[in-house]
Amino acid sequence: MRRVLLFLLLIILLLGAPIGLRYLNFYQLGGADYEAPPTYSVAELPRVPTPVSNSFEDDPQVGEGVVLLDLAHDNDFNLAELDYLDSRLAARGFDMSFYRGGDLAGALRPATAFVVVAPLQPFNPDEVRVVADFVERGGRLLMIGDPTRFTVEMVESEFSLSFRINSDDIPLNALANEFSLTFNGDYLYNTTESEANYQNIILDEGSFAEDELTTELGTLVFYGSHSLQAGPGADILLQAGDNTWSSATQRSGGLALAAQSEEGRVLALGDVDFLSPPQYTTYDNQRFIARIADFLVEAGRDFVLADFPYFFSNPVDLIYTGDPVIGPDAFDEVIALQDAFRRAGQSLSLADATRSDHDVLYLGLYNRAGEVEEMLEEAGIELVIDPPLPAGEAADEGGQDGEADDGNGVRQSRSDLGDVQMSGTALFLLQEGADRRQ
Repeated sequence: MRRVLLFLLLIILLLGAPIGLRYLNFYQLGGADYEAPPTYSVAELPRVPTPVSNSFEDDPQVGEGVVLLDLAHDNDFNLAELDYLDSRLAARGFDMSFYRGGDLAGALRPATAFVVVAPLQPFNPDEVRVVADFVERGGRLLMIGDPTRFTVEMVESEFSLSFRINSDDIPLNALANEFSLTFNGDYLYNTTESEANYQNIILDEGSFAEDELTTELGTLVFYGSHSLQAGPGADILLQAGDNTWSSATQRSGGLALAAQSEEGRVLALGDVDFLSPPQYTTYDNQRFIARIADFLVEAGRDFVLADFPYFFSNPVDLIYTGDPVIGPDAFDEVIALQDAFRRAGQSLSLADATRSDHDVLYLGLYNRAGEVEEMLEEAGIELVIDPPLPAGEAADEGGQDGEADDGNGVRQSRSDLGDVQMSGTALFLLQEGADRRQ
């Protein structure tokens, strides 16, 4: 029994001794005195370096329109990252609307530009064709990739479950390749000169191609960027220096961070983060983002009939040419047309004369086209009714004016497109002026 008690006492001593030593050491009982912590003066502390921010005051031209942002392809970003770009668009009178799927061609009808940011799902061939048609008619396309936005694939087998980061497959290339541009599956880095981090690439004046987008730029910073390849018909806009390397090839020199194609209507950028707060305030990033906003709102789209009525930008007056007698059935059609305009966010009013601050939609018959003769002449269109109809003659319900000529005369619409019989035809003409469209 005594041996058992001694054994238990020994165990207690062995277990308790380390605890007691730590206690005595912590409270400095019987130990050496420690030196008091040093005191610091705030004035003597070195300042933490902060990024340089160059002064910039935006002076935009104010217009009106819509820029469409893609949200239909599992895009890996949040809207707050584009707040500053959105504010520059708003300063130019443009709204940012969202495409969440469905009829892409219809969504692009009112838009001046289409913006695609870090999609994780590729565009299908039909969508690519729609965007290509939009660009061909003068629409602007901005594509933004980012090496920090990638897919994580789950690989499951009978005995294991693993995850794989897929950063080499760039879904954005399904669209970019249509315009001779390619986002490489890499990130750029510079261990010699960077902005606080080796992936923050500094671009100076030697990095900029001569272009409206780079006007008055001194220094930019991209915060983690893909490199891009520019194929036939494409041009490099921003190019890193010789000390910037690609993680994929471990080579330096000639690495592009931004490129253009389609005669400047398509812009591709390798980084999203430079648009975000607070990165957009660094050096001349604000000025560059304002230039991107100018790029997105620049007019130049060629409209087709399917874009009706989205190409109108002011309130629209509906004017019947030739002062016809309008019956109740015509008013029903006017109401239906007003409803269609309203659904498109437009305003249509019946009027008897033009107003300088309104767009105009003329409706009439060939033999009563006097109010639009000047517009037709400017477009190279001639209405030939020979012999002329008697003064005041109206087309009755059978459409005397719409019937083919009986051989004794000519009733044709003549233009560069050819000579077209008036019978059974309609002519659509859009005239774009500095202040309005008719």
